[in-house]
Amino acid sequence: MQKYSVPGAWSTKYAIIKFAAIIITLLLFLIPLGMFDGIMRSRRSRCEQVKMEISEKWSGGRQTIAGPVVILPYQERELVPEYDKTGTKTGTTVKTANGKIVVLPETLNIDSQADAHVRYRSIYEAVVYNSDISISGKFVLPEAEQLKISEENVTVGKPELAFFVNSTKSFSETIKAEINGISKVFKRGATEIRTFPQGDLYCFINQKLGDEVQFSIDLNVKGAGGLSFAPLGSETKVKIQSSWPNPSFSGEFLPKQREISDSGFSAEWQLLGMNREYPQIWNNREYRISESFFGVEFFNSVNVYHKYERTAKYAILFVIFTFIAMFLIESACDFSFQYFHYLLVGAASTLFYIILLATSEHLSYAPAFLISASAMTILNSAYCWAISRKGKAALAMFITLALLYGFWYFVLNLQDTALLVCSWGLFIILAAIMFITRKSRIF
Repeated sequence: MQKYSVPGAWSTKYAIIKFAAIIITLLLFLIPLGMFDGIMRSRRSRCEQVKMEISEKWSGGRQTIAGPVVILPYQERELVPEYDKTGTKTGTTVKTANGKIVVLPETLNIDSQADAHVRYRSIYEAVVYNSDISISGKFVLPEAEQLKISEENVTVGKPELAFFVNSTKSFSETIKAEINGISKVFKRGATEIRTFPQGDLYCFINQKLGDEVQFSIDLNVKGAGGLSFAPLGSETKVKIQSSWPNPSFSGEFLPKQREISDSGFSAEWQLLGMNREYPQIWNNREYRISESFFGVEFFNSVNVYHKYERTAKYAILFVIFTFIAMFLIESACDFSFQYFHYLLVGAASTLFYIILLATSEHLSYAPAFLISASAMTILNSAYCWAISRKGKAALAMFITLALLYGFWYFVLNLQDTALLVCSWGLFIILAAIMFITRKSRIF
């Protein structure tokens, strides 16, 4: 078995100095890597800002639909006795207080067909959608006894059928409803019920306490990023279908059934009133119904900044392995890299990250990684040949860097098993280095 020779320039003292200089260089490379991370954060912040601007101009942002509900406005009268200075009752006065009773539906069925697509501004993009939504179900308005009010002292006003969205900017068509067979048109309101999202629409209905209300509403809603609903019914059924292939289900409840393919997805939820933390009827109360929202995010799998962040986590480790490869190559091929050579090769390996970031903003991540890795591999291999004038050394550098970049890209594309594969991959690389250097006599 051949023993690795130590070049004449490699005295023990020189080797120690060179090794220490390389370690210091590795630490210095943390500075530009940190700067590149700052550039990435700035670019990602700009990307999020542009996405928000696109979303706001398209529809007012992500949409959440809560409703419909029936609102019963009422006025309560109270006879308050009046007394004179001596405490003698002189009469009574009538004081009034206004309130609103909120009634949720017994059944709520929602069917949404969402057409999601990408909108661009410069190199940035945002996922927006148009959704045709059909909402149907029924209410059973409570009796006066159920509300625990006295009809003598309380006057119930005309009921309102209302629903709520994050922004009424999402509508481009008149919203109509069928209420017990009668056509109604919704208009912008001011229900002042802070439990629900701020954009509210309502129409008056002719029913009275104790009546059953059948309703059907058709909406065309624009939104961006995601679509959510509130489980307001005693029984709530929601179905969302879309041609978007990358859904991410979010909120308090996951779908009961779902199908995802390259051509789109379909998801169904079936929920009961007991699954949430608020009642079917309440009076002048506030509940956090936002904690029960559920729906889907139209996830954009092409997130270059997330992938770059994963890539950059291994940056210094990759530079270390590059330096180890240089050491092994110079030992095996009987020539010496100078400290300055290590510095330039390390600089090239570090520059890979900013080139990758800049390229991936214009191309998808895979070709950007291939182009950047190929450029660095060819550059460092050519530099190795220029220094050594040995094809064997240049070929060894090329193969080593190609394998490192290839393994790195493979790990970055894994999800649940990334840590497992990376750990054992590093173990195998370390074992190979230990085997190759088992007879080395540098120090």
